[in-house]
Order: sequence, then structure tokens, then C-alpha cells
Amino acid sequence: KFQCGQYFLLSIVNDKDNINKPFTFTSSPTDDIIEFAIKKIGKFTEKVHSLKEGDEIKIKGPFGQSIIFNEDIKSDIVLLAGGSGIAPFISTIRYIIAKGLNNKVTLLCANRTKKDIMFKEELKEIAEKNDNIKIVNTLTREGWEGETGYFSKEMIDKYVTKKSERIWYICGTPKLVDAA
Repeated sequence: KFQCGQYFLLSIVNDKDNINKPFTFTSSPTDDIIEFAIKKIGKFTEKVHSLKEGDEIKIKGPFGQSIIFNEDIKSDIVLLAGGSGIAPFISTIRYIIAKGLNNKVTLLCANRTKKDIMFKEELKEIAEKNDNIKIVNTLTREGWEGETGYFSKEMIDKYVTKKSERIWYICGTPKLVDAA
């Protein structure tokens, strides 16, 4: 059992390096499965991507309390994500839908390029089917039909009203968090 925003430590059983790495749950706590997204960016994540059916992993957790979301939160929320920082937020959005919660959600997600947008098709479908969820992607390294550049006051003003009445969650690189 876990709450939206929590993470776990993942290790590969019988791996000679004996490494534990933290990853965030992307599934909703209401799901019967545990889902997570792991970007291939190093030796350990390459090993994870090369796992085959029958290979064993170990999951320890859940851990973390800083960006927890659950049905006790009645306020509307703003989610600012950078790249894979969307992981705890896709869990949150899936949870809101599964529970039929009325929170209005604005997700602003910064990515380098179109191909870097995680959960792109699912988020598009979610935004089309749920009036209370707005999804805004911005690209920092290529142009496209949507927003471009890093988060700015102007960009946030364009999509978020009643800012002081919302709960804000931020997940991304230290640079993104500082800028936000």
C-alpha cells in the first residue's frame, strides 16, 4: 500500500553490484498492480530495462511524505513537473479519476522535446474526458504547436487562476524547482 507521491527502493535480486535505487509509483494506489516508469540513463537503469520475465527484483517501501496527495485534500491543485518529475503526478491524476474526486487539476509539464513527453497519449485522453483536469506541456529545446520555453510567471498566469487558493506540488530538477 502506498499514497500518491511516495517512492520505493528497487534492487535486482542476485545483482553483483547490490544497488538500491529510488523510483516513484506511477500507478494509482487504487490499482491492483504496481507501475513505475524508469528512464534508461545509467548502468542500473540499463540493467532494469534488460530484465526478462522470471528475473527477480526486490521492492522496499513505500517512503516519502513531501508530495503526498489523497482524498482528504479538497483544494484544487497545480502540478509543476519537469521531465520524469511527472511520475508522482500521473499517479495523482489516475487516483483522482479512479476515486471520482472533484479537485480541479492543472498539470504544467516541461520537457526538452516532443519525444521526451511521458504518458503523452494517456494525458491527452485524460484532458479530453475530464473537465476538471487541464494538461499543458511545454518544450524547452524544440518548437511545436504548444507552449515553448521554461515555466514563467506569464505561462503560469495563463493557465492558473486563484493561485493562492490552490495547493502546489513541484517535482523536477533542482534548477526547475528553484525557478518555479
